[in-house]
Amino acid sequence: MISDDITMNALSSYGNLSQLSIKFLQAGGDMVLLCHHLEKAKNIFETIQRDLEEKDSKEKIERILAYKKRFGLWTGENFE
Repeated sequence: MISDDITMNALSSYGNLSQLSIKFLQAGGDMVLLCHHLEKAKNIFETIQRDLEEKDSKEKIERILAYKKRFGLWTGENFE
């Protein structure tokens, strides 16, 4: 599952961009869409790395790669 653009402010009353990203990923989302304020991407990425369990990250990556493979967008190379 891919989020809508988290910078659209629809959920801004529920937290900052980092908090919203983590909440989305912990709720089962696989990819956070950040279309504006790219200067905040590094902080968001660092928050995700710190707060999301490694096994959850790997499961999300495996799901994304499975979809890419299904539609011929990935060759099957190992992601590690």
